[in-house]
Amino acid sequence: MRIPVLGGAVLACLFTAGRASAEEALVLGRRAPLAVVTITSAGEVAHTRTSALVSVLSALFKDHTDLEIMLLEDAIPRSCEGALGCMTRRIRTDYDYSALELPDGQVLPFSAHLERVQKDRSIPRLLLVLSNFVKPGASDRIFAMLVDLDLALSLHHGADRRSPDWREISDARIDEDAVLLRTPRAEMFDEDDTRRFLESLVEKDLRPVLSARAHWEPFGALEIVGTSGGETVRIDGDVAGLSGEARTVVTEISAGPHVLTLEAADGSSRRHEVLISAKQTTTLLVERAVVPSSRSSLRGVLIYGGAGLVVAGGLLTVMAAALASSPVDRLCFEGGACSSAGAFAGTGLETTGGLLEPQPTGLSLGPLGYSVALSGAVFSLGTYFLTDEDETPWLPLLVGFAAGGLSYGLSAALGGASL
Repeated sequence: MRIPVLGGAVLACLFTAGRASAEEALVLGRRAPLAVVTITSAGEVAHTRTSALVSVLSALFKDHTDLEIMLLEDAIPRSCEGALGCMTRRIRTDYDYSALELPDGQVLPFSAHLERVQKDRSIPRLLLVLSNFVKPGASDRIFAMLVDLDLALSLHHGADRRSPDWREISDARIDEDAVLLRTPRAEMFDEDDTRRFLESLVEKDLRPVLSARAHWEPFGALEIVGTSGGETVRIDGDVAGLSGEARTVVTEISAGPHVLTLEAADGSSRRHEVLISAKQTTTLLVERAVVPSSRSSLRGVLIYGGAGLVVAGGLLTVMAAALASSPVDRLCFEGGACSSAGAFAGTGLETTGGLLEPQPTGLSLGPLGYSVALSGAVFSLGTYFLTDEDETPWLPLLVGFAAGGLSYGLSAALGGASL
């Protein structure tokens, strides 16, 4: 016999190295955007197409980081003429200097803006610039820069605006201080050369910088053993997907503490705290929840609802018996007249000549009462003793209706048996 479990019960939490099965895995994949701009010599055609370059970069960042490329329009570097300060302000539309100005003329520090957007993962914090100098008949010459956009905006925000050339001074400081990495130019003759350059860029040059910022291979996986199929799996409130039968794997979860919630179709939920380690799979064993089916729900309705009908029918029968006596004027509700002495009290719509021959004095309370009680008894006892938990109780349902209807029909056809 299956017994429902408490939502928070946890049997064990084990940590094992390895990767989750890709076939069964749900991918959480909460990645941070990496702004990317490509700058190519005007009017020239590079050996490597931009689309191919972006495709290689996307695959490399997906394999090694939690970053996702956000390719910017060519209009941004063109309108800014390659100036990092200008591109930073065009990219980071979340920043507005005037929004930090106070009525007394003071300006809030840039840290106040960072506090507002701290948890917004849609905002790019890094900018990767790929500049390709193309010369006809020669190799492409490409170099890369990685820019800290938060630092660049901080330098812009803190510039002394009393100086007439404050913007130029600010942009110069951004070029000097906000660039985290600047590679030397590399020559490339074809797409294979470009691929080798990009692999070296990501796996060697960018790795130390991204590791220091917890972007390098930060994901772990969670294997949940004991799930019921069809439960909604949430990590920190974000939906990862629906659980499988007995086992569910969720990949691309950032390292650190998280809250797992399993929500059943009936609205019940189970909550577990888990700790994810980078490049490892955390295995969580939970007690399997019972998901109530429509069959078991109908079974409960018939068992308990049938018992209620027995009580209601009994009360109607007792009422009819209490109202019955020899004088005709006590056999029916006030304002009506019964067809004969000794008949059951009526509701005002009793049928006496036959089942299909209604008369103004109504339905007979006595037959109605014991017919309802009979149907309820068949519903309740037949379902409880003759059906299993997962079985739809069609037989008790049909027999109950038939028994009650037949009982009342015969009584009505006979004109209402006397008490």
